[in-house]
Amino acid sequence: MGIATTLAQYLVDRDVAYKLVPHPHTETASASAAASKVPADSAVKAVVLKGGDGFILALLPATRHIQFDELRRMLGADVDIANEEQVETLFLD
Repeated sequence: MGIATTLAQYLVDRDVAYKLVPHPHTETASASAAASKVPADSAVKAVVLKGGDGFILALLPATRHIQFDELRRMLGADVDIANEEQVETLFLD
């Protein structure tokens, strides 16, 4: 699996180090980690969130889930997962 050009540029622009590891198609980040022979807590998944002020790109270990009540409390804002149409406007590729 590759990485979208827009996402790759976003990470480069923010000096985020990452490594792509090829693997067959999978349905979940944890399954991708297993297929790549990478510890699941070392594999990262990107989750696009929508909040009142726009979008947030959250990167978290494949083994983790966002605790939305806690995140909303910490941010002091209502955030939720962006839907596919919203993500497509951010990453056209």
